[in-house]
Parts: sequence; C-alpha cells; structure tokens
Amino acid sequence: METIIAFGWGVVTMFFIGMFVVVVQLKNQVKQLSLTNQNLERYTSNLERYISDVSRKMEESNSQLHQRVDGEVSDLQRQLDSRFDKFENKITNKKEILKG
Repeated sequence: METIIAFGWGVVTMFFIGMFVVVVQLKNQVKQLSLTNQNLERYTSNLERYISDVSRKMEESNSQLHQRVDGEVSDLQRQLDSRFDKFENKITNKKEILKG
C-alpha cells in the first residue's frame, strides 16, 4: 500500500513539475511576443511618420510645380496675345494702305 501511495505522489509530483515547466516556457514566449509587438508598434509608428513626411513633401512639391506651370502658361498666353495683337495691327495697317 505504501508503494502505491509513493507511486501516486511521484506521479502527482511529476505532473506538477511538468506543468511548472510548461508555464515557465509559456511565460517566456509571451514575454518575447510582447517585446516583438512593442518593436513592431515602434516600427509602424516610425513608418507612418516617414510616409506622412514624404506625402507632405510631395504635396508641397506638387503645389509648387502647379504654381510654376500656371505662371509659365500665363506668361505664354500674354506673349501670344501680344504677338497676335501685333499681327492683327499689321494686317489692319496693310488693309488701310491698300484702301488708301
């Protein structure tokens, strides 16, 4: 009878030792996953900040480019209007000379 009780205590003891080992391993894995999660959150935050900065710089560059193009188009329209007016005046002057 004593051997059965000793055997039972041995089984129970081994069971609890095994459970303790499993709990310690799970705790270490959870700790490692927590650190990995923190690193990923930090990386994601840095990446979002970088993307935001790049997006802002692209918008500024795009705005400057549009302003520059608008200015060039306005200058070109003014030059064309001036040239067209001069051409029109020449034609009008030649008509007056021919009528004249």
